[in-house]
Amino acid sequence: MGSPIGATLANIFLCHHEKSWLSQCPQSIKPVYYRRYVDDIFLLFKDVNAVRQFQQYMNEQHRNMNFTSELEENNSLPFLDVHVHRDGNLFTTSVYRKPTFSGVYTHYSSYIPEIYKTGLLSTLLYRCYVICTGWSQIDAEIRTIRSFMLKNGYPSIILDRAIYKFLNNMRCNQSNSANVDDSNKKQYMLVLPHLGSYTKKLEKKIKSAVKQHLANCKLTVVYRASTRLRSLFKFKDSIPSYLTSGIVYKYTCSTYRCNSTYVGKSIRHAKRRYSEHLGISALSGKPLKGQNSTTVRDHILLCKPEASFEDFKVIGRDTTSKYNLRVKESLFIHKERPNIKIQGNSIPLVLFTE
Repeated sequence: MGSPIGATLANIFLCHHEKSWLSQCPQSIKPVYYRRYVDDIFLLFKDVNAVRQFQQYMNEQHRNMNFTSELEENNSLPFLDVHVHRDGNLFTTSVYRKPTFSGVYTHYSSYIPEIYKTGLLSTLLYRCYVICTGWSQIDAEIRTIRSFMLKNGYPSIILDRAIYKFLNNMRCNQSNSANVDDSNKKQYMLVLPHLGSYTKKLEKKIKSAVKQHLANCKLTVVYRASTRLRSLFKFKDSIPSYLTSGIVYKYTCSTYRCNSTYVGKSIRHAKRRYSEHLGISALSGKPLKGQNSTTVRDHILLCKPEASFEDFKVIGRDTTSKYNLRVKESLFIHKERPNIKIQGNSIPLVLFTE
């Protein structure tokens, strides 16, 4: 939590200390097998009574470290996504899923590239192949995967084809030698927006052209979602326009037949700057006495209109730097041609010399 390097520093801390803790551990309670992944540790002991003693020993090593333990039940114990079963001196492993696992994966009808769907299936099959000890466990896990994927809308023919292809590659050891011919080619990556079948056709045309004219190049195409959830819904409340800062604003006089305009900038909240032009308090909205004069305020007093916040409009923003904000103000002055005390360019722009 917090710093991005927090997890790495925690792992370095534990790597440093666990070596000395294990070397100084009494032989009577020392584990015969010790493997750790981040904050999960898998241990084997000769005696079940040594488990609690070793846990107590580890908890005494550092005041900020607290270890908990879980014992095997019915000769089996889950570790991460591996279910370890002990049969005498033999150990067998299979895929472990938590009791809360719902079996929900990306539905086949989802509007995503086809390669993502087949990639999900390949990932589940590969995990099964790596974790499971023997072909009996692999067979049982493949049946489980097939059942889950059918419930997620995957057609049987797609599942059977993918399972056959994967097992054939694993059995014949072809997965590691499939891309040997491409090892000396230059690697290039192309990102395309996902637009259904049109993107797939475009990918084939591009790859065909690369293969024909750039034989020493290998092109990898990556898809990018054209529409994301955040583009459809706002997860945060929008900031009211009068509370925005770093703005370029435009004032339009509401007096009949006047319609004079003014373009200005402000690094503060828009409401505070508008209030200065209107001669009122930004907090209470009441008139202020002895306020410094502004160009817009002088025009309002001259025309005597019923000026309000509605006469102001934010036309640009820039919160990166004051200089960029002044450049934008100059651009809008050139575009809007305000006639209330034409102030010229905030930043001289040679581009607009006449």
